[in-house]
Amino acid sequence: AGFDAPLWQAVIDAVEHHDDGWAESEKLPLLDDDGGPLDFKTMPTQTHTIIWRRSVTAARQLDPLTGLLVALYARRLYTSEAAAHVDDDRIAQQFVNELTTQIAEDIDQLSQESDARRAAVEPKNLQTVVRLVSLFDALSLALLGGLSWFDATEPLAFADQDSALTLQYGEQGQ
Repeated sequence: AGFDAPLWQAVIDAVEHHDDGWAESEKLPLLDDDGGPLDFKTMPTQTHTIIWRRSVTAARQLDPLTGLLVALYARRLYTSEAAAHVDDDRIAQQFVNELTTQIAEDIDQLSQESDARRAAVEPKNLQTVVRLVSLFDALSLALLGGLSWFDATEPLAFADQDSALTLQYGEQGQ
Protein backbone atom coordinates (compact mmCIF):
# COMPACT_ATOMS: atom_id res chain seq x y z
CA ALA A 1 0.00 0.00 0.00
CA GLY A 2 1.19 3.51 -0.73
CA PHE A 3 1.42 4.87 2.79
CA ASP A 4 3.32 7.96 3.83
CA ALA A 5 6.31 7.58 6.15
CA PRO A 6 4.38 8.77 9.25
CA LEU A 7 1.81 5.98 8.81
CA TRP A 8 4.54 3.38 8.36
CA GLN A 9 6.21 4.69 11.51
CA ALA A 10 2.91 4.37 13.39
CA VAL A 11 2.60 0.76 12.15
CA ILE A 12 6.14 -0.02 13.30
CA ASP A 13 5.51 1.64 16.66
CA ALA A 14 2.20 -0.21 17.09
CA VAL A 15 3.89 -3.54 16.39
CA GLU A 16 6.75 -2.69 18.74
CA HIS A 17 4.65 -1.26 21.57
CA HIS A 18 1.25 -3.00 21.46
CA ASP A 19 2.23 -5.19 24.42
CA ASP A 20 3.70 -2.42 26.60
CA GLY A 21 0.77 -2.77 29.01
CA TRP A 22 2.13 -6.15 30.05
CA ALA A 23 5.30 -4.71 31.63
CA GLU A 24 3.61 -3.96 34.95
CA SER A 25 1.89 -7.35 35.12
CA GLU A 26 5.06 -9.24 34.29
CA LYS A 27 6.77 -7.84 37.38
CA LEU A 28 4.45 -9.98 39.51
CA PRO A 29 2.66 -12.37 37.14
CA LEU A 30 -0.47 -14.30 37.98
CA LEU A 31 0.34 -17.99 38.26
CA ASP A 32 -1.61 -21.10 37.38
CA ASP A 33 -2.02 -24.10 39.70
CA ASP A 34 1.33 -25.51 38.52
CA GLY A 35 3.19 -22.24 39.22
CA GLY A 36 3.46 -21.19 35.58
CA PRO A 37 2.50 -17.66 34.49
CA LEU A 38 -0.98 -17.08 33.12
CA ASP A 39 -1.00 -15.71 29.60
CA PHE A 40 -3.63 -13.82 27.64
CA LYS A 41 -5.45 -17.05 26.83
CA THR A 42 -5.68 -18.26 30.43
CA MET A 43 -6.02 -15.16 32.62
CA PRO A 44 -9.36 -13.67 33.65
CA THR A 45 -10.97 -11.25 31.18
CA GLN A 46 -10.98 -8.52 33.85
CA THR A 47 -7.19 -8.78 34.08
CA HIS A 48 -6.37 -8.77 30.38
CA THR A 49 -8.70 -5.87 29.65
CA ILE A 50 -6.79 -3.85 32.27
CA ILE A 51 -3.54 -4.80 30.53
CA TRP A 52 -4.90 -3.82 27.12
CA ARG A 53 -6.09 -0.47 28.49
CA ARG A 54 -2.53 0.18 29.66
CA SER A 55 -1.18 -0.83 26.24
CA VAL A 56 -3.54 1.54 24.40
CA THR A 57 -2.76 4.39 26.82
CA ALA A 58 1.00 3.87 26.46
CA ALA A 59 0.71 3.80 22.66
CA ARG A 60 -1.38 6.99 22.64
CA GLN A 61 1.35 8.70 24.66
CA LEU A 62 3.82 7.83 21.91
CA ASP A 63 1.53 9.19 19.20
CA PRO A 64 -2.26 9.40 18.78
CA LEU A 65 -2.07 7.48 15.49
CA THR A 66 -0.06 4.69 17.12
CA GLY A 67 -2.61 4.61 19.94
CA LEU A 68 -5.42 4.34 17.40
CA LEU A 69 -3.72 1.37 15.72
CA VAL A 70 -3.20 -0.43 19.03
CA ALA A 71 -6.84 0.25 20.01
CA LEU A 72 -8.03 -1.10 16.65
CA TYR A 73 -5.86 -4.19 17.10
CA ALA A 74 -7.14 -4.77 20.64
CA ARG A 75 -10.75 -4.44 19.47
CA ARG A 76 -10.01 -6.85 16.64
CA LEU A 77 -8.70 -9.42 19.11
CA TYR A 78 -11.78 -9.14 21.32
CA THR A 79 -14.12 -9.52 18.36
CA SER A 80 -12.29 -12.40 16.68
CA GLU A 81 -9.39 -14.61 17.82
CA ALA A 82 -9.36 -13.74 21.52
CA ALA A 83 -13.11 -14.04 21.89
CA ALA A 84 -12.57 -17.75 22.41
CA HIS A 85 -10.46 -16.98 25.50
CA VAL A 86 -12.92 -14.64 27.19
CA ASP A 87 -14.35 -15.91 30.46
CA ASP A 88 -16.63 -12.91 31.01
CA ASP A 89 -18.54 -11.75 27.93
CA ARG A 90 -19.97 -8.73 29.73
CA ILE A 91 -16.54 -7.32 30.63
CA ALA A 92 -15.23 -8.06 27.13
CA GLN A 93 -18.19 -6.31 25.50
CA GLN A 94 -17.81 -3.27 27.77
CA PHE A 95 -14.17 -3.09 26.73
CA VAL A 96 -15.05 -3.38 23.03
CA ASN A 97 -17.64 -0.61 23.45
CA GLU A 98 -15.06 1.58 25.23
CA LEU A 99 -12.53 0.95 22.45
CA THR A 100 -15.12 1.68 19.76
CA THR A 101 -15.92 5.05 21.33
CA GLN A 102 -12.23 5.93 21.70
CA ILE A 103 -11.48 4.81 18.13
CA ALA A 104 -14.25 7.01 16.72
CA GLU A 105 -12.95 10.00 18.70
CA ASP A 106 -9.37 9.34 17.55
CA ILE A 107 -10.39 9.03 13.91
CA ASP A 108 -12.38 12.25 14.15
CA GLN A 109 -9.44 14.09 15.72
CA LEU A 110 -6.81 12.71 13.34
CA SER A 111 -8.97 13.44 10.28
CA GLN A 112 -8.80 17.12 11.21
CA GLU A 113 -5.01 17.18 11.19
CA SER A 114 -2.57 16.97 8.26
CA ASP A 115 -3.28 15.41 4.86
CA ALA A 116 -1.10 12.44 5.85
CA ARG A 117 -3.12 11.89 9.05
CA ARG A 118 -6.39 12.27 7.16
CA ALA A 119 -5.22 9.66 4.63
CA ALA A 120 -4.03 7.37 7.42
CA VAL A 121 -7.48 7.16 8.99
CA GLU A 122 -9.28 6.33 5.76
CA PRO A 123 -11.10 3.04 6.42
CA LYS A 124 -9.21 0.99 3.80
CA ASN A 125 -5.85 2.20 5.12
CA LEU A 126 -6.82 1.45 8.72
CA GLN A 127 -8.01 -2.01 7.73
CA THR A 128 -4.71 -2.67 5.96
CA VAL A 129 -2.47 -1.47 8.78
CA VAL A 130 -4.40 -3.35 11.47
CA ARG A 131 -4.03 -6.50 9.38
CA LEU A 132 -0.28 -5.80 9.24
CA VAL A 133 -0.05 -5.31 13.00
CA SER A 134 -1.96 -8.57 13.43
CA LEU A 135 0.34 -10.38 10.99
CA PHE A 136 3.52 -9.23 12.69
CA ASP A 137 2.20 -10.07 16.15
CA ALA A 138 1.03 -13.53 15.04
CA LEU A 139 4.29 -14.18 13.22
CA SER A 140 6.40 -13.24 16.22
CA LEU A 141 4.24 -15.38 18.54
CA ALA A 142 4.43 -18.33 16.14
CA LEU A 143 8.20 -18.03 15.89
CA LEU A 144 8.47 -17.99 19.69
CA GLY A 145 6.11 -20.94 20.10
CA GLY A 146 3.37 -18.95 21.83
CA LEU A 147 0.89 -19.43 19.00
CA SER A 148 0.19 -22.30 16.65
CA TRP A 149 1.80 -21.94 13.25
CA PHE A 150 -0.51 -20.69 10.51
CA ASP A 151 -0.46 -21.32 6.77
CA ALA A 152 -1.67 -18.05 5.31
CA THR A 153 -2.75 -14.58 6.27
CA GLU A 154 -6.01 -12.92 5.53
CA PRO A 155 -5.76 -10.72 2.43
CA LEU A 156 -3.20 -7.94 2.69
CA ALA A 157 -2.74 -5.01 0.32
CA PHE A 158 0.20 -5.41 -2.04
CA ALA A 159 0.47 -2.75 -4.73
CA ASP A 160 -3.07 -2.31 -6.09
CA GLN A 161 -4.53 -5.64 -5.04
CA ASP A 162 -5.25 -7.70 -1.96
CA SER A 163 -3.46 -11.03 -1.67
CA ALA A 164 -2.92 -13.54 1.07
CA LEU A 165 0.66 -14.08 2.16
CA THR A 166 1.40 -17.81 2.28
CA LEU A 167 3.75 -18.99 5.00
CA GLN A 168 5.44 -22.34 5.03
CA TYR A 169 6.99 -23.88 8.07
CA GLY A 170 9.53 -26.58 7.44
CA GLU A 171 12.59 -28.21 8.88
CA GLN A 172 15.79 -26.20 8.94
CA GLY A 173 17.45 -26.20 5.52
CA GLN A 174 14.23 -26.80 3.56
